[in-house]
Amino acid sequence: MSAAAPASAPLALARIGPCARAALGQGAGRVLAVFRRSFYLDMAGGGLLCVGAPGLGPGPLNALCALPEGWDWAALGLAPGLPARANGAELALAGGWRFVLAGAEHWAPEPLPPPGTWRLAEGLRRLDGACRAVPPRGLGRLLPEAADAGAAVSAEPPEPLEAAVLAAAAAAAQALGASLAAHRDAANADALAGGLAPLLGLGGGLTPAGDDLVGGALVALHGLGRGPLVRRLAGPLLAQARRRTGRISAAHLSAAAEGLGAAALHDALRSLVRADAPALGAALRALDGIGHTSGWDALAGLVTVCRALAAGPPARSAAP
Repeated sequence: MSAAAPASAPLALARIGPCARAALGQGAGRVLAVFRRSFYLDMAGGGLLCVGAPGLGPGPLNALCALPEGWDWAALGLAPGLPARANGAELALAGGWRFVLAGAEHWAPEPLPPPGTWRLAEGLRRLDGACRAVPPRGLGRLLPEAADAGAAVSAEPPEPLEAAVLAAAAAAAQALGASLAAHRDAANADALAGGLAPLLGLGGGLTPAGDDLVGGALVALHGLGRGPLVRRLAGPLLAQARRRTGRISAAHLSAAAEGLGAAALHDALRSLVRADAPALGAALRALDGIGHTSGWDALAGLVTVCRALAAGPPARSAAP
């Protein structure tokens, strides 16, 4: 295959997340960023989507399609700035790339079981055992129970820059957990947003570790019945995100503010509320494959919220 040649036939999109589907409905756009097995589109209405191989995993911004072994978008000539257009049946990129939308499965996270059946405290006790089987990385070092006292636990000492990010994240996570535990449904949304804002843009990469932690916390708050609280803090928090972090990471945070994260993150939350140790182990293995440490970073935020809310009565509804 020539390095600059488009695919000889349209590629079929197999699974599309809700934010990706909404973005495709905006019609025109352009290629925003290109990676070996995936690329981002920035659509005219402001929506973003990521077209990638199934190994990317289902998620709110993801549109997944099967790709041949060794496929490399950048080597094949796909580049930022190329125009794109979707018409409901097909996504077409300048240069001849085409993706069929018909027949694509709509992905959305599976609902949690009814709150009255939750076993969250027991699930959290089982988390440490699951982490011993799948050692945490990144902000996942905050997951062991000792992290409740602000101590980060890791088999391998972090590099100096990573240690600084870890210390800042530990302090913010501890403050978030304490505020939620003390106030629960009456938590001050502005205060929570102000406490989380310093995490935005903290760390390197496409989605900085601090952003991932915040996103995981928002997904957990939604899932555990605190959707109204998230809606109150989302405005000021997302306004800060637009100033403090990158376009792609801000889009993931916007999805998290609607209760939407990577499928593996939702699987982890479901496993925690069901105290399902085998499913929790599988979710941790899946999270371990997301980004450099993005899966673990998001889980740190999710677990911070779960620990803070575990001791109280269950919420009336788990709906966002």
